[in-house]
Amino acid sequence: MRLLPILMASLLPTIAFANGDPARGGDTAADTCGAAQYAHLLGQPHEEAEALTFDGPVRIFSNSQPVTMDYLPHRINFQYDESGMIRRIYCG
Repeated sequence: MRLLPILMASLLPTIAFANGDPARGGDTAADTCGAAQYAHLLGQPHEEAEALTFDGPVRIFSNSQPVTMDYLPHRINFQYDESGMIRRIYCG
């Protein structure tokens, strides 16, 4: 029983930084999906992102919409608010 807390404590850094999701404490410097090139869309209607063609996987979703928690480093995510404006663009 004493090994479980020790094992869990040793795995925490691995779990926290295993993916590059900045929302989970991952590597914020890695732009593995090219999100930076779409920064000009922040504050724009989500239809602007929907009108674009992407080479890789993409998700465009509302902040009130449930989405899977899987992390795909080359997927670009556009998250928009209740008014339909893009508020966050990130990889994952």
